[in-house]
Amino acid sequence: MILSSETTPNDAQQMLEFYKQHFAVVELVSCSDCSAMLAFECQGGDTMGLPVNELGKIIIPIGDALQSSRVRLDEAPTGERMMGYQCDCGNDTRIADVERGEVPVGNMRVSLSPFEKHQIREKIKADKSYKPKFKKVGNIKHFESFQVERV
Repeated sequence: MILSSETTPNDAQQMLEFYKQHFAVVELVSCSDCSAMLAFECQGGDTMGLPVNELGKIIIPIGDALQSSRVRLDEAPTGERMMGYQCDCGNDTRIADVERGEVPVGNMRVSLSPFEKHQIREKIKADKSYKPKFKKVGNIKHFESFQVERV
């Protein structure tokens, strides 16, 4: 169920409790620019027929502020693969600067094979000058201008 922009804090809390019962890990994605709650990242449970991305995560939107999401090809300094998100406010981290020119953007019919993604990831890892904006404070991970909090 995707909640509308009229979602009350009580609705979001009920949604959270439901997903916590069905998944081993539930994380809340928020926009650091406008503070909107965008989605739950869920993994380790019954997929309930929802699509699972290549990181094994299910992205479940909260309200209508999340425009799009994408598994990025770069990694946080911890080695964790990163998600990119696009918020209604204009905040957009779906493509890392290091991916520009390597990843087709705009043409949704063009997709990379797993081998091509691997090649690009290896090239990014070899670029020692590249450091994504990432920090972890307690149970909150700050990926560029979005934060992901384990709840």
